Amino acid sequence: MAYARSACVAKVTLRVVGMTQSTAGDFFQRWRHREGIEFLQIEWKKQRILVHYDALLISLTDIVSGLQKANMSLNRGIFYRWRLHLAKQVEQNIRDNINHIPHCCGKAPRPIQGKK
Repeated sequence: MAYARSACVAKVTLRVVGMTQSTAGDFFQRWRHREGIEFLQIEWKKQRILVHYDALLISLTDIVSGLQKANMSLNRGIFYRWRLHLAKQVEQNIRDNINHIPHCCGKAPRPIQGKK
């Protein structure tokens, strides 16, 4: 499933705590066909979830709340909290860049004064 709007796709790797094979399977079944999810891979032995998602259709906060509903939580180490914060900033930048209206790129260049 490839999106035409590849500029909107955010990629994140989440480290989780409390993932078992059954909770990982339940989460995968619920989220793999959700609109906006391009790629979902769960590595339950490594306690890791890889997600590629359309930042205009779904947010990282929705994914994290889905993890909590599946009785899993994120690793709360300082490095993983920093990575989650960085992923949220990247998601916000994607949304801002899509909505940005260029102010100069479509204009013709002005002639240089004084040169012939």
